Amino acid sequence: MYLSSGGGVIGGGQHQNVNNAAKQFVDLAQNFLEKTTNTETTPLPLTDEVKFYLLTNKGIRVGQEQVKNLENNSSQWLKLFEEGNNVLTELRKTIEK
Repeated sequence: MYLSSGGGVIGGGQHQNVNNAAKQFVDLAQNFLEKTTNTETTPLPLTDEVKFYLLTNKGIRVGQEQVKNLENNSSQWLKLFEEGNNVLTELRKTIEK
């Protein structure tokens, strides 16, 4: 998993808790494909914006949302955002061990 801060974690999927969380994230992401558009580039999000890049067998898809909509629970992307945070939580738990 790569973060916009420039950091990332490699190998987290070898841990069952991270593996399970990542699979749930990917499964849920399938439900958001129709909300995305095709892209060939992956620029960082603007300030106060979140981008979701979904790699499919037909290329990269992107969706975006304003942070304020996630914070006030009005976003159609909220479930995917929360599931992504769950993957990060499981990664942090594993790293802290």
